[in-house]
Amino acid sequence: KATDPSARQAATVTTTSLLRNAKALFSPKYTQHLPFPIPHNPFESVPIGSSTTRRYKSEVDFKDLAQAARKDLYVPIPKFPKDSTAKDRQARQEAIDKNQQFKILLLSLGCGLRRGEIDALLWKNLDFKENTLSVETTEFGSAKSTSSERTIDVAPSVMDIFRKYQITDSGDFVVFSLKQPRPNANYYHYRCYTQFRKLLTWLREQGVTSRNAIHVLRKEYGSRICQEFGIYAASTALGHGNIATTAASYLDKKDKVFVEL
Repeated sequence: KATDPSARQAATVTTTSLLRNAKALFSPKYTQHLPFPIPHNPFESVPIGSSTTRRYKSEVDFKDLAQAARKDLYVPIPKFPKDSTAKDRQARQEAIDKNQQFKILLLSLGCGLRRGEIDALLWKNLDFKENTLSVETTEFGSAKSTSSERTIDVAPSVMDIFRKYQITDSGDFVVFSLKQPRPNANYYHYRCYTQFRKLLTWLREQGVTSRNAIHVLRKEYGSRICQEFGIYAASTALGHGNIATTAASYLDKKDKVFVEL
C-alpha cells in the first residue's frame, strides 16, 4: 500500500525475492532428499514476477578506498621477545588481523573473488611469474560452478604485496585463520569468518554501508573491468556462467557517454 514509488518498488523486490526462494525450496533438487514425498510445489501456481536482479550502481571511490586500506590495514607486524607483555601480544595480534583484512580486500576489490573463493585460496594458486591467480576446486573447497574455475590476471603491484606476505606467512592458505576448513559441511562455513566480520566493520566506517559490503568490492571490481576492457572480459574475470548475468547484475557505467556535436 506504499504510495511512494521508491518504497513500493523496494517492497515488490523483497516480496518477489522471498517468493522465488520459497518456490525453489520445493524443487526436485531438494525434495529428493526428504524421507517423505511432497505431492506438489505449493508455490507452483503463485505468480512471482520477473527477476529481482538490479544493475550495480557504484557508490565506491575505488582509489580512495584502496589508499585508506593500505594506510589502516597494511601495517607492520611488531616483533617482541618471548617474555613480552599481554599488551604487546595483543598489539601483535591486532596487526596480524589487520593484514588478513587487507588481503581479503585485495582479493575482492583487486581480483573479484567471492567470499568462499577467498576463504579456500591457497598460496599454490598464485603464479608470481605470470602474475595470475587461479580459482579451482581443491580438497578444501569447490568452486561455485564449472564456469567459476578461472585464471585471473592480477596487477603486478598487487602480486608484489602478496609475494611479500608469502615470505613471512606460514601455512597453505593465503588468508590466515586459526579455524580449520570444513569442506564437507552442509552449510556455509568460513575459516575466515572473524576476519570477514572485522573487515565489514572497517568498510562501514569508510561509508560502504551495504549489508554485504565485501560483495560490493567484487561488484566494483567487475564494474572497473567492464569499463576498461569490456563486458566479455568482466564476465570471464568474475566467473559467470553466461554474459547475461554480468550485464544484469554487476555493471554500471561511471563515465558519461555522449556524442560531441
